[in-house]
Amino acid sequence: MDAPIAPSALRHADDGPAYDLISLGLVVFTILLITVWTSHFFRQAPAGLKEMRQMEARVASDPAAMELTTSAACLEAAKWADFNLPSPDGNHLSNEFVSHLKRAIKLEKAERAELRLLLGQGDNKDFDRVAARTELKSEGRARQYARDWYKRRAAWLDACDTRKFEVDVHRELGELLEALSMPEEAAIEFGKIERSLPVIREVHDEDKK
Repeated sequence: MDAPIAPSALRHADDGPAYDLISLGLVVFTILLITVWTSHFFRQAPAGLKEMRQMEARVASDPAAMELTTSAACLEAAKWADFNLPSPDGNHLSNEFVSHLKRAIKLEKAERAELRLLLGQGDNKDFDRVAARTELKSEGRARQYARDWYKRRAAWLDACDTRKFEVDVHRELGELLEALSMPEEAAIEFGKIERSLPVIREVHDEDKK
């Protein structure tokens, strides 16, 4: 008496076998669609410099000149390069990412200096002054991205260090941080190298025995 009612008993009489066939067909179609899309995605060639140049043209203020003249455009290009142009081993940074991030930081510094100059002038429209004051209340977007990116990068490298400490990878990161005017973060990376050297020498000596 208390046995559950079979699902088939709850269906309308008109459903019958057709209901099962339709359901089965939808499931099979979904599986095939996912399989075809996945295989097509992984057959696509990885992004390269050609795609990098196309991306630069899209975000450039002057597409014909193919030159990124704003910090926002350079930052967008840096993000794209970081995601699409990793090094073969995943440890080192691509030249495109480094160059675009450096330029984004440099241009942002100049842009914010112009905003400060604007605030000191009395003949500008109130709207412009309010916009400049609002922008300067927070850290620049490129600078904030660099800090957030470093936190992710440092966490990933620390996880890799449990297997093998790559001195050149940490040195590369430290030098980039210095170029980005992030001395505190650079000191952290160089400090990791200094602390690792005695351990590396000890492991090297053990391998020689």
